[in-house]
Amino acid sequence: MTGLSHSALPINWKRQLRAFLSHSSKDKAFVRQVASVLGDAQCEYDENSFEYILNVRAMWKALERSDIFVYFLSAQSITSSFVDEEQRLALERRGAGLIKRVLIFALDETSYRALPDWLREVNIVQRLSSPVLCARKIQSALMRLDAEKDAGAEIYLGRESEDAALSKALSGAPSKTPLALHSVGHYGVGRKTFLRRNLGKLFPRRFESFLELTISHNQGIEELYRQLHDLAVGGSLESILRDTDAFAGDDPVVQVGKIGTLIQSLISNGEFLLITDDGGVYTEDGDYQPHLKEILQKVDGRGLPAVGIVQTRMMPTRFKEANARSYHQYIPTLSDEHACQLFGLILKQLGVDYTDEQIAKASGHFDGHPFNIKFAAAFSADYGLEVLLADPTELLDWKRKRAEDFLVGMSFSAAEVDILVALGEYRYLATEMLFSVIDHQLNVAAAALRRLQEFSCVERREGYCHIAPPLRDAIRRDPRFGRPDAWKHDLGRKICEAIKEYRNDENVSLAILDGAALAAARGHEAPPYLSSLILPSHLLRIARDYYDSDKRGRCIEFCERAWASKARLPYEAQLEVLRLWGLSAVRVNNEEAYKKILGLFRTYHGNTAERIRLFVEGFYFRVNKRPDEAESRFLAAWRLSKDNQHINRELANLLAKQRRYGEAERFARRAYEQAPTNPFLIDVMVEVLIGKQQQGLFVDYAELERIKADLKRYGDAPGSSFHLVRKAQTELATHNYRGALATIDRAIERTPALLSAYFIRSDARIALHDLPGADQDVSNIKKLLNDAGGFSEGDETRLEELEVRILVEKRLLRQAKDKVDRSAWLSHAVSQRLLDQIARAIGFEPSAVDTDLKQWAADHVGRKRKR
Repeated sequence: MTGLSHSALPINWKRQLRAFLSHSSKDKAFVRQVASVLGDAQCEYDENSFEYILNVRAMWKALERSDIFVYFLSAQSITSSFVDEEQRLALERRGAGLIKRVLIFALDETSYRALPDWLREVNIVQRLSSPVLCARKIQSALMRLDAEKDAGAEIYLGRESEDAALSKALSGAPSKTPLALHSVGHYGVGRKTFLRRNLGKLFPRRFESFLELTISHNQGIEELYRQLHDLAVGGSLESILRDTDAFAGDDPVVQVGKIGTLIQSLISNGEFLLITDDGGVYTEDGDYQPHLKEILQKVDGRGLPAVGIVQTRMMPTRFKEANARSYHQYIPTLSDEHACQLFGLILKQLGVDYTDEQIAKASGHFDGHPFNIKFAAAFSADYGLEVLLADPTELLDWKRKRAEDFLVGMSFSAAEVDILVALGEYRYLATEMLFSVIDHQLNVAAAALRRLQEFSCVERREGYCHIAPPLRDAIRRDPRFGRPDAWKHDLGRKICEAIKEYRNDENVSLAILDGAALAAARGHEAPPYLSSLILPSHLLRIARDYYDSDKRGRCIEFCERAWASKARLPYEAQLEVLRLWGLSAVRVNNEEAYKKILGLFRTYHGNTAERIRLFVEGFYFRVNKRPDEAESRFLAAWRLSKDNQHINRELANLLAKQRRYGEAERFARRAYEQAPTNPFLIDVMVEVLIGKQQQGLFVDYAELERIKADLKRYGDAPGSSFHLVRKAQTELATHNYRGALATIDRAIERTPALLSAYFIRSDARIALHDLPGADQDVSNIKKLLNDAGGFSEGDETRLEELEVRILVEKRLLRQAKDKVDRSAWLSHAVSQRLLDQIARAIGFEPSAVDTDLKQWAADHVGRKRKR
């Protein structure tokens, strides 16, 4: 299948939404530039789209083709009879429900009070001096309207019991009405639709619109205020800077009160706030973040719910009881019957013919998820239902959350790639900003963004665009979305340049300012006022990016900057700063910084702080060749959070490097189950299972083969040797030593700095009695460890064991025993295993050793039997 390919198959036609540009002829120089940026396909502009005779019929026909009425307010347009006629006709179209939006841009100081009554009711006049910015605003409104049009056509069924439960909860006394409605379930199951439909039905006159914002991991009260301010207040650049600066200096009690007031104003205006939880609503334990709990206590819904929260995580029962004004509803998947009905109804909407047999066949792939159903319907509309049924690969890949597989089957245009890379760098970007910073014509960029939305690669929430959560990690790992540092630097420069186009008295959304603040925090030249908008969460985000790209020094720099403003970070975000700072300090061997960070950790209390401190300590001991202490710290951390992916991976790695595969399996499995397409975690899982096989322990061979196939799929990209290394390990386990040697030579040729490949090659050479070759591998390993600059992933333990094994093979048994006895970093378990091997070798050839060594071997065996 071609996925996002633009040329292979026909695309289901959809009418392009258009904007009518109403203006005075004396303002034509400005409006002509706006129309030029938008293009004929997106606007009705008299010079381009009216008939040659300017009359009422020409206006009417142009308005018939329009969905948004854009009025350019000026002293000239207020007195223009031609503009008056356009307004009269637009009012008629609006009354008939055909004009969906009205935008007003002020070109001079003319007051909005000079407008007709119906336009004054709009009450939002934006001042923008740049035609390009006006065009971007119009483009964003067109895209939002298009998305809302699709959402409004959604078919809703199969939620009778959930609807009834919510209706009952909301029908009680005002003092008992829940303030926060939590809609919980898997991504794409219809959580937001559930809230919109029920609130629209139960309170049709109170909630006329639904506004969205996102609370991300590590974001605090300032980020929430900025997003709410954007929704409820807006305003000029000058007023936004004034308000956000004042909020930053307010007492926490005052901050909570201001946010409560903003939420209250939305309720009064008939607007309902929908919060998408992207990891920032709850603490690690599952309770509300403290500032959110205080905010909800301040809001008076006056018998109405105040906010809806859409999330994948359910609050634990003990916290539900303590937050009595919150209502939690799990949204299950649809029944097979309802899934078939929904698919058929959507296909009808899209004009796709079908049979009952085709519906029944397709329904087996839906798992009851509305998203899967909608995706299948959209695909069928574009490519045909027969194509989907013949090869449902892309639908299967998505619903199984095999995001890498989903992406592999797609081809992306240059504009689509640039959009995804930009969003990967900045996470959330305003639509207008996105269009201004990628090197593509506006109509090309708009088409690319729309296409990414149709295939659920990109989502929009109010003024923001972001990558769909299930695809984030897959896009980050896909080499097609890699860009050099120079490209990313240029992206940041363009973001800062774009923000310079705004004047102090012009309207600008905080969605735009936030992306520019992040670019400024990265060090790009930007207007001075952006420095006041940089939050410690921005700095933490950048520190995380630098850590992931192995730039430890830069990570430490941004951790230190974030820590300097730690009071503005939530509790767990402060701990995340310390975690990244501590791990980076260990990696660059900064002992002083490491000790300082441990001291800072001890000023915090609670399981989360204790778990992270133990993890950092364990990492320090592993790097410093103290495996027993590392293991004890990791295990202590694991007991506090048994599903933590990082801890499970570290324990699996640590035990696997000591060949303790049986013990390593449960940790490797827990990490793998959380991210089954991550090649690093798949690799650990395969290594552990093959290791068990080598040691004669039970292994589910069907599972092993399946996971090995996954490793080939996800870990066999150019420059990667995951698959080849584990293939060689398998050949070793089945005694195909020469095959293993040939395979691992290919892996080393591909990735010559990969330590694990040399260990496997030495194993193959030992099995083939090529001890000089094994000695050469030892030299290669020592050189690579030295080139690593002192940082170790625990490979010294493996090296020490390898050297002992070679000595045993050479029958240098005293030297082997002395090496084990003198080792400062072999774990107790590994030391005992090596001593067992030496004792057995002495038992097989007693005549080749001295009497004292034979006596030691006998004593060692005797002690082991007693144990």
